[in-house]
Amino acid sequence: MSKHILFVSSWYPSKGKKSHGIFFKRHAEAAALLHQISSIHVCSGSAYQIEVHEEQRVYSIIGTYKKVQHQIPILSNIQKLLRSLHCFKQCYRTLIEQQGVPNLVLLNVIFPAGIFVLWLHYAKKIPFIIQEQWSGYYPEDGNYRGFLTKIITSICVKLSRLVIVVSNKLEQSMKQHGLHNQYKRIGNVVDTELFVPINKKIDSPFRFVHVSTVNDKEKNITGIINAAYKLSKENVDFIIDIIGDGPEREQFEQKSALLGLNGKIIHFHGYQEPAAVASFLGRSDCFILNSNYEGLPCVLLEAMSCGIPVISTRVGAVPEMMTDKQGIMIAVNDEQALAYAMKQMMQNYHHYHSQEIRQHIVDHYSYPAISRVFDRLFDEAL
Repeated sequence: MSKHILFVSSWYPSKGKKSHGIFFKRHAEAAALLHQISSIHVCSGSAYQIEVHEEQRVYSIIGTYKKVQHQIPILSNIQKLLRSLHCFKQCYRTLIEQQGVPNLVLLNVIFPAGIFVLWLHYAKKIPFIIQEQWSGYYPEDGNYRGFLTKIITSICVKLSRLVIVVSNKLEQSMKQHGLHNQYKRIGNVVDTELFVPINKKIDSPFRFVHVSTVNDKEKNITGIINAAYKLSKENVDFIIDIIGDGPEREQFEQKSALLGLNGKIIHFHGYQEPAAVASFLGRSDCFILNSNYEGLPCVLLEAMSCGIPVISTRVGAVPEMMTDKQGIMIAVNDEQALAYAMKQMMQNYHHYHSQEIRQHIVDHYSYPAISRVFDRLFDEAL
């Protein structure tokens, strides 16, 4: 039986951040295959505004509250939270007028949207569940701190009907912070109609690809550059396309240039729209994920949907969903291991089967597959 589910998201795509929390938007679209789905997200901006649109059967409300201009300690945070809560409430009134009262709320990333969800729980008596993907709980990230963040998170987890995570590691990390509940797992969604294999040129160099926000703390781009430099000394023919943008991109390009790699072996392409990313992945031979920590990276799944094997560090949910039939796993922050894995990939590429790699993604991470998982979880929560 179809239910009205409201996705309330701390992270969600908006005009200023088109890819922020894109996996939650895709989850909403997957759930909408079987249920009535609405979503609310608020963010700061230059002026108060509420925008409503419907896309892929998801009724979305994006609220904008006026950004707090000063940085006075404590006061600025209080003002931000009050403006955010007021905006959330206005968005909810719009939702009730147009779509009716939801049966269940799905809170995506607990803080700060959990403050509004607690208001819904206490004032409107609407039950909720949590879906958490924040890496701040991991010891290697260490950003789960602050009195307000911890108290809101603790209350939300205690009152939630269940908590959905992407990996056993995230569940264990949350429990280590005293956040106990019934935990369930769900994967990220892949558009398996967009991310498809593409016929490659036979005589072209072996093509590696990396897609991310190109930063060192999480993605370790420097490690990829150094591994490429090591491998370039062995007289092998390969290139690496790096897709994505960020404040550190220029320094990575400068480092690549100093090593004689930029524009020859390593090519930086900046931010690309999803269709262009799919094209890059489909034309490539292998995807590299060299992260220091992750949840369940969407782009890793998208690469596998394109039928290409991957080289990945053992982070987040990767060891739980990847086998040696899909690629090679290496230790975190090990440039020598990455260079060796790249060489092994080029030498043993014929061992990997494109259709088998892709079929695993279709069976477990496609829109229909994820919609069925949500259907079971909604039934269990209610």
